[in-house]
Amino acid sequence: MTKRRRFTPEFKAQVVLDMITTPKSAGQASREYDIKDSVLSRWKQEFIERSPMLFEQSPV
Repeated sequence: MTKRRRFTPEFKAQVVLDMITTPKSAGQASREYDIKDSVLSRWKQEFIERSPMLFEQSPV
């Protein structure tokens, strides 16, 4: 049985940005990073859904 790998938020963001900024599908990135394409698709979807929060104003 293999041990479950854990990835840092920084690594996930780097991979997703690579997928977004280059014409790279989840399948291609999956082979490059050795991570299942379903996992990469989930990361990308989460990134897209949460990115607007970066621009929300926080109370001072």
